[in-house]
Amino acid sequence: MDRGCNYCPQCEEEYRACVRQCVSCMVDLISGAERMKQVQRDKQYKSGRSMDCIEADKLVIVIEAKLHDVKAVRSLLASENIPSLIFAEGRSRG
Repeated sequence: MDRGCNYCPQCEEEYRACVRQCVSCMVDLISGAERMKQVQRDKQYKSGRSMDCIEADKLVIVIEAKLHDVKAVRSLLASENIPSLIFAEGRSRG
């Protein structure tokens, strides 16, 4: 990340400092310094997030696949501090 560049806040594409709007998203760009602050805030948020699932959490099915593939997705989610559950189809979820 370069402080001297501008970045799209939606797609995160990098632009030269003279460019003011993302050509894909058509939104105003932010400075490299502001993007670095956003990245730091995201890291702090993720590091403080609990990995425990609680009853109030909204659950979504992300993948239905072989256990090996499901574990790979779970690992990816964990690397972003996103909690997940794995269960076998037809078995009790509680």
